[in-house]
Amino acid sequence: MTWQVISANRSTLGDHARALDLVVRKLPSKRGLTRPPNDLTRERLVNSKGIIMRSLDIGATLDQQKTILRILDAAERLFRHYGCGKTAVADIARELEMSAANIYRFFASKAEIQQAICNRRFDDTHAQALETAKLRISATERLRCYSLDLHRMTINTMMHEEKVHEMMIVAIERDWSVIEQHLCHLNEVVASIIADGIETREFRKQDLTAASRCFNATIVSLYHPKLAGNCTTKHMHAQPEELVEFAIRALAR
Repeated sequence: MTWQVISANRSTLGDHARALDLVVRKLPSKRGLTRPPNDLTRERLVNSKGIIMRSLDIGATLDQQKTILRILDAAERLFRHYGCGKTAVADIARELEMSAANIYRFFASKAEIQQAICNRRFDDTHAQALETAKLRISATERLRCYSLDLHRMTINTMMHEEKVHEMMIVAIERDWSVIEQHLCHLNEVVASIIADGIETREFRKQDLTAASRCFNATIVSLYHPKLAGNCTTKHMHAQPEELVEFAIRALAR
């Protein structure tokens, strides 16, 4: 679904988001869990090829890490306000009061900045999924929370950060490895929840790698930036709760 269609169906998305919030509020609470602020000691950085790596792996100094984060923060602000297409590297440099040449020391092009921001957004999603996996509730309830949380985050970006959502779709289409890496991280989270469910006899014994891949493949339309809108604006598509329950039943004993 293109961003133009999403914009045309904004009222439908709004109704869906409010309904989804009601569903999620009925799920077990997440008391005692807090998310680390996005701007504090981010362990992961993005190198000049747009690949997530740890700072020690790329040998970045503390000042270089801070500069990279400043560039990404400024770029995201401008992309959110003006749109990616209307924002040039020179605009980002002007926002930071630095030269464009300094930005090119860290990113070879604007496209790589886009991919880095996309990866950073996916990092936040992964962090949320990890929190859900640690909840002291049944594995079944954790999978429900995980799935609907991902969907709600994607819908919120569609509704409230349309230009960022558009940028993420462009970044994914330009470099499919961006979403593949994200899916790999989510598969690991789901595998850990399924393993707990097998131990508590909620789920039957099965191959964790295959089960996690199949679970996320079943619900991918809930959180993939290009697909999530279909669950809210096209009545012939399965609704989020239907997809989640179908995927969970496939794991049951």
